[in-house]
Formats: sequence, structure tokens, C-alpha cells
Amino acid sequence: MVPSPQLPSLEIPHELTVCVVVREGSHLSRLLEALDEQNAPKASYDVVLVDATRSGAAAAASVPGGLSVSVVTADPSTSRSALLNLAWQSASGPGVAMLGEELVPAFLWVDALQRALRRGRRLVSGNLLPHPDQVGGTGVLSVSLWATGREVPIVSAEQMACLRAELDRIGGWDETDEDADVADTRVGARLVDAGVDMFQARHAVAFHDVEPTGLTAELRRRRRRMAAIAEVLDEHPRARARMLVAGTFWRPRHAEVLMGAVGAGLAARDRRWGWLAAPWVHERTCLAPRAGGPRRRWLVLPGVLLVDVHDAVATTALRLRPRRPR
Repeated sequence: MVPSPQLPSLEIPHELTVCVVVREGSHLSRLLEALDEQNAPKASYDVVLVDATRSGAAAAASVPGGLSVSVVTADPSTSRSALLNLAWQSASGPGVAMLGEELVPAFLWVDALQRALRRGRRLVSGNLLPHPDQVGGTGVLSVSLWATGREVPIVSAEQMACLRAELDRIGGWDETDEDADVADTRVGARLVDAGVDMFQARHAVAFHDVEPTGLTAELRRRRRRMAAIAEVLDEHPRARARMLVAGTFWRPRHAEVLMGAVGAGLAARDRRWGWLAAPWVHERTCLAPRAGGPRRRWLVLPGVLLVDVHDAVATTALRLRPRRPR
């Protein structure tokens, strides 16, 4: 008697667990709705909510029918790093995506992270953009569109993906780190020291609320945060060399904006030098614009240029400063 052939299972295992630490809970419903509307198959990802609210907001949240969500309760006094560790340790999938509770992932967010991890990218970040529903009420030249502090960190647990096994190997977040920028940068540096390469998935877009800010105060905050991050990178020279562009620039656009500034200075003699600004303009109008829409992205461009030049100069100065003896 010939045995009947075994039919393949139609069940797709969870390849990604989205981990969210919930401290406030006020934006949880829109986050869950956005995760429910992803184009990735529902069975390919699940969600872990670490409920650190006093009201039990995550446990009481209305979960969309097709979304697999598990809730882990934590003491509200628990540190941020400890909550992040609890989140990824509760993940069921081999891939882990950390997401800030106030962010709204775009339609392709889960799929873009899954594709990157599938292709061997083991520390993945995405793009953060202002929420499109809030951009219209900010004003044409709003500082909050081109001076957002969310672009400062090189690695952020607000939006990152990696393998659970890699986090397990390095022990996750150091629970003695109280500063979020320091804690996240240290995790990224330790992952890179362990052989992980960084990768930016451009289609992994998440939207943040438009936050009112003053330019002077924001630039001052940026420099303080950059200095804290640079201190961590100095502790991991091998990781720093791999995390920074050419071992110096925090992001490709920092090199591009400085190159564009040189081109603008030389264009008075020969207009062809002006083409040196083309890579930065392409980056800030097509690849990572600070505001959507064909007109607004051009209107905010002078302000974005100002902040990018500031960041490029500040981070390069931090990179080239004399090292203090340890």
C-alpha cells in the first residue's frame, strides 16, 4: 500500500515579533490599527505589548480581529532598558522589531523589516517622518518639520529590527543605562562588535507626531545628545568604524551636505561645481524628505539644509576631537 503524500502545512510561522513598551497607552489603538493593516501576511508576525501603565491600558486595549497580540504586565517603576529586555525576551519569532508606542508604522513597515532580515541584514532601521495628517496644520515654515530630534540617534529602540538570537548573545540592553540614547547606541555597538552589520530599510517608514520645538533649544539638545552618543562610540572603536560612513560621518547625508556646501562655494567660479549638491537634494526630496507633498518638501528644504549642516559639522567635530586618556 502506497502511503498518501504528506500535504505541506499552510501555516506560516511567525518570523517577526513586534515589541512595544507601553507606558502611556494614549496612542495604542492607532498603533494596533496600523499594525493590523500591514501588507505582510498576518500569520508572519505577531505583537508583544509590555504593559507598564498604572491603568493596565495595554491589557484593556481593543485588539483588531486578525492581529495576534500578547500582553506582558510589568511594574510601572521598571527602567526603560529592563522593559525593552522583557519585550524581546517575550518574543516568539526569530526576528524582533522594536517600535515606540507613539509611532504609526506605514503599510510596508513590517514587510520591509522582514525582507531585510531575510536577506541577511541583522541590524535594521527605518525612516521616521512627520505624521501626514498633522503636517498641514504646522505652517509652511514650521521649525517642527525640519528640526526634529528623532533623527539624532544612530540606533534607536523606537524603530529597529534584529535577530532575537543576536540580542540573546550580547545580553540585550544594559539595565544600568538610564539615558535612552546611550542605552540604544551601546546595544547597537555591541551587536556590531559581535559581527552584525547595520542597514537602513528605506521603505520601513513610521510616522511620528509633529512636536512643537524652538530652533535654538532643539539645536542645543541635539549637541548634548550627540556628545553622549559619541562617548559610547569612543568605547567601541571597531563598531564605530563600521557604524559611521567612512568611519567619520554619522549618516550619508552628512557627507553629502558638506560636499554640497563645497560645491556651492566653488559654483561662483564654475557652475558645474553646483552638481555636488545633487546627492543631498535627492536624499532630502526623494529618499528621506522631512515633509511629504510635492510642494512642502521643497518649502522646508532651506531649514532642513540648516539643520543638516549643523549636524554634519557637530558630529564631525565630535569624531575628530582628541580622545581623552582612559
